[in-house]
Amino acid sequence: MYKLVITEKPSVAASIAAVLNANVRKGGIYGDGYIVSYCFGHLLQLAAPDAYGDYAKWRYEDLPIVPEIMDGIVEFTKTIVAENNAPKPEYAPLFAAAKKPTGDPLGVCPRCGLPVREGEKGFFCDSGTCGFKLWKESKFWTAKKKLLTAAIVAALLKDGRVAAKGLYSEKTGKEYDATIMLDDAGGKFVNYRMEFGKR
Repeated sequence: MYKLVITEKPSVAASIAAVLNANVRKGGIYGDGYIVSYCFGHLLQLAAPDAYGDYAKWRYEDLPIVPEIMDGIVEFTKTIVAENNAPKPEYAPLFAAAKKPTGDPLGVCPRCGLPVREGEKGFFCDSGTCGFKLWKESKFWTAKKKLLTAAIVAALLKDGRVAAKGLYSEKTGKEYDATIMLDDAGGKFVNYRMEFGKR
């Protein structure tokens, strides 16, 4: 399940997303179990102390000044969230990336041991928080003119390596064969490394 963070403006959303390791931009900013969205302007604003009662001249002893309306804010928020648990159709594209893959597991996540499943744009751990994901159109695979398939991912998850034939070399313009291995250090991105047989 994703956690939604709503900020007052795009620049604040970008800063918060960076801290949360959310880096996929599509209507909002997604990643690591978060959706960071934004408005344009302040959502709430504090009133002057005298708006909350007889505090035209308030003293340090009066603090904290808690208006009566605040008593109902928590319940009000819970009610609004419960009644509006799905986006309106016009806002559905904002939440498209929040749909979890539901296909059969291809293997277990090397970071947390939960199942990894195929999604529209890649292969994702069910956890949503460990950060393990293999993008279908990552630069590693597109540069080699190779499609990252479910079969390749299943082999990588099972054995940590897969034999690949017909990889394209940008440097020479020729094809070559190599063994591709997962090289995951638990960071923001999953890396790969290659091993070549004897020539």
